[in-house]
Amino acid sequence: MMKLFWSLSRLSVLFAACAVLAVGCGGDDDDDDNDNPRRIIEFHMNEVSASPRPPAKSIGADVRVPGLTGSKGLYFTGVMGTDSLNDTIVVQYRDAADTIVENQPIGISLVEGDGTLSADTLYTDSAGRVYPGYTFDGSLGYAVVRASVAGFAPLDFFLRANVVRYGVDGQGQHIRFTDTLQTVLDFNGTPEMIDPDPRNGVFLHYVVYETEQDVVAIMGDTNQNRIAETYEGVVGVILTADYDQTLPEGIGIGSTYDEMVQALGPPDSTGFDPTPPAADFYLYFDEGLTFFVEANSSAAANAPTGPAKATQAIPARGFRLAPNR
Repeated sequence: MMKLFWSLSRLSVLFAACAVLAVGCGGDDDDDDNDNPRRIIEFHMNEVSASPRPPAKSIGADVRVPGLTGSKGLYFTGVMGTDSLNDTIVVQYRDAADTIVENQPIGISLVEGDGTLSADTLYTDSAGRVYPGYTFDGSLGYAVVRASVAGFAPLDFFLRANVVRYGVDGQGQHIRFTDTLQTVLDFNGTPEMIDPDPRNGVFLHYVVYETEQDVVAIMGDTNQNRIAETYEGVVGVILTADYDQTLPEGIGIGSTYDEMVQALGPPDSTGFDPTPPAADFYLYFDEGLTFFVEANSSAAANAPTGPAKATQAIPARGFRLAPNR
C-alpha cells in the first residue's frame, strides 16, 4: 500500500498563508539571474467560483435495445488541434422492433464545444452504425456531440482534449472543475491511487494520474468522511513533471519565473515549500493559480543527474510517495 503525504495545496495555503507558511503578501520583486533562470516545476489550478456539477453518467454499452447506443462508450479524449481521439465514436441504431436498419439518417449536432463536426447527418451502414468525428480546432478543450433519430431519446458523447485553462470552469488535461469523481474516472480510467489529505481538518482527496498524464485531481470531501464518493466534485487540478501543455499565455512547466511575471504580472502572494526539490511558490488569487518555481539557490542542486537525466520526473509538489507497511 502506498500513501501520499501532502504539504499545503493552494486551498490550504489560502487558509493558512500567514499563520503557517509566513506567506508574503503584496507581490514579489524577485528577479532571476539571466545566466541561471529559475523554472516552473509544477503548478496548481483551483476553482475560483462554485460551478454546478451535472449528475454522474455511466459509460454506455452496446446492448440490444431499441434506439441509439454507443458501442465504444460515451467518454473520449483527444488532442487539441486535431481530430485524433483515443477511440472511434460509434453509434448503433435499432428500430422499435429491435432490428438493425441500414441507410437510416442519424442527426449529429454539437451541444457544447467550438470545434468542427465531420457531418451533421450520417447514414447507418449494414450494421446499423455511424461514426461521428470531431476536430478540436476551436479554443475550447471539451465538447458534447449528440446523435439523434426521430422517435428515440438522443445520445450524447463527451469529449475532452489535452489542454489547460484556468478560471471559472477551468480544465487541466481531461479534468474540468465541473466534474464529479465519477466523470473523472469515466474520462481517465482507474487512477494510480486515491488518497485523502492526511492533515486534520483538511477534507480533500487526491486522484492521481501522475505517471501517464502528469495530472492530479483535487476532490472536495463533501461529507467529510474521508471516503472518496463518486458524486463529490473537483475543486482543483495539479499539473506536474513533464506536462507539456501551456496556459493561454504560453506559461507552463519549464517556463521561467520572469516569463511568468511578464505574462501574468506580479504575484499576489509568495511563500517557500521545503519539500525536495525545494521551491518558491507564487499565488495569483483571481486566476486560482499557484506556481512552484525552483528556489533561488536550488536550481543546480535539484537538476537531475546521471543516467536518468533525460527521463527523471520531478515528483508532484506537495507529496511524496512512501511505503506504509
